[in-house]
Amino acid sequence: MRVHPLRPEDDRAHLECGDPALDRFLREYALQNARRHGIGPTYVAEEAGIVLGYVTVAACSLDADAVPEDLRTSLPSYPLPALRLARLAVDKRAQGQGIGTALVGVAADLALEMVGRVGCVGIVADVKSAASGFYERFGFVAVDAERGGSAARPRQRIMFLPLRAVRRAIEPR
Repeated sequence: MRVHPLRPEDDRAHLECGDPALDRFLREYALQNARRHGIGPTYVAEEAGIVLGYVTVAACSLDADAVPEDLRTSLPSYPLPALRLARLAVDKRAQGQGIGTALVGVAADLALEMVGRVGCVGIVADVKSAASGFYERFGFVAVDAERGGSAARPRQRIMFLPLRAVRRAIEPR
């Protein structure tokens, strides 16, 4: 398995993660969002040219007041730079094989790279309630914020992984 930025030649047509909106995003929007609009790159895990999973990331800011108090003590009280893990999906046939973990690792590497370039206090993830347990395994905690609320983008829980925990999140388990 290789992980790399999405390319036009990557076979995106066969990914079925169980969420049609995530499947459709990869097939129809991910490449143009990154290349044409500069919105946020998508990284894919692929084997033999077939996409097994993906993660889409973007820069964001996090309201310091939304961070749990025990994590807030050393942070300033203004909007904080972070990396948003906007979408993460793994094909149903490849789930349970560590692909999601590898994709979270890509986001962690990018967050660590951001620290020296533009600043970053951690990773913010838009999480559907059914996936909360997956993110909690890495140390993500819920923050006092929600996102979405439309038919196109259902309400999602916002979770945060502070920078000091990012390295631990990608250590082998």
